[in-house]
Amino acid sequence: MLNSISSRLVLLVIAMVLVGCSSDSDPIVQPKETTYGDLSGYVFLKGTSITLSDVIVTVGDRSDTTLDRGKYRLDSIPDGAYMISATREDYATFTDSVIVAGVTSKDIMLEIGIDAGDVSGHIGHPVYKAVGGAEVTIGDISGLSKPDGSYLLRNVPVGAHEFTCNHPSYHSFSGTVLVDGRSVTLDITLIRTVIDTIPITEDATIAWSTLSSLEANTNFGFDAFLSLEYKGGSQDIGVRKRALISLPPLPAGLDSKDLEVANLVLRESALSAARGKVSWVPESISLRRVISPWIHTLVTWNTAPRVSDDRLVVVESESRVMVLDVRYVYQDTLDPRYGLRLALLAEEESSYHSGVVSIHSCDSPEPAFEPYIAFKYTH
Repeated sequence: MLNSISSRLVLLVIAMVLVGCSSDSDPIVQPKETTYGDLSGYVFLKGTSITLSDVIVTVGDRSDTTLDRGKYRLDSIPDGAYMISATREDYATFTDSVIVAGVTSKDIMLEIGIDAGDVSGHIGHPVYKAVGGAEVTIGDISGLSKPDGSYLLRNVPVGAHEFTCNHPSYHSFSGTVLVDGRSVTLDITLIRTVIDTIPITEDATIAWSTLSSLEANTNFGFDAFLSLEYKGGSQDIGVRKRALISLPPLPAGLDSKDLEVANLVLRESALSAARGKVSWVPESISLRRVISPWIHTLVTWNTAPRVSDDRLVVVESESRVMVLDVRYVYQDTLDPRYGLRLALLAEEESSYHSGVVSIHSCDSPEPAFEPYIAFKYTH
């Protein structure tokens, strides 16, 4: 009987314990939520601000390769502590620790792992393309470009170097090149200042006259010398000659905005016989722009091309040489080959004056005295 009561008491105690353990007041342990962050940064050549491309950056089982700006980015990495590594051919491997917590930034510095590399490329010009015979120098290493413009410098020490490129016909060019142990391509474009002298190939003399001895179809385009002439009187009876000069086109590949100088140079011939107020000075020469086409062998007094209303200015005249600044003509929209017309100002005076100024022309037996354009330009 006693044993039966004891057994029931034990069962009652056990039940009460179980009921107490299942009380709603005890906390329930939940699993911890995982958070994620982003890791990004730049890879630099150690000791410089130069960024490196083609670097593989690895964190855990994630990796990214840097592009031209040297940036890497790894998204959605669980927050925590990691080892980060960066590798690129010919560079020492980089390793370090990093803690990712939300948006995290870490830059990396790589060291070059070898001692030297090759530098090669092409030397050219915007118009002439290849430039041969140009000397490229990096430190105490130098070499010449081939006729096709290519060059190669071997075993240049790693690092950032100043380089120069020189050619007798072009402006010197210099800059900085980074040699990082691999084959480096360095293309160079040279420019030059050119002074070209281009002879005038078309000229003509035009004559107007009220004298019956001059026929209307007289062609003065074959004169050995261009002639400016005025013979007039109180009744404006006489001969008036004007000279036409056709300006040559710009050299190939040249734009008018590149022009620094475009001067038309005229030389007076020994046949000049200026008298009265006529002289070889700017004040005595009328200069107008020709605005319609013409052919030098077909010019007569009644087929003369049209000219502009405004007179142009002669910029220099001394020692029987007259220099005309015609750069603005090439910057105009009209065809510069229409050229210029010159005449003596005395032709517009009503009082009596006479004079002749002869100019060496393209038909001159003295080629050194042909009219010419002196161009100076940089491109």
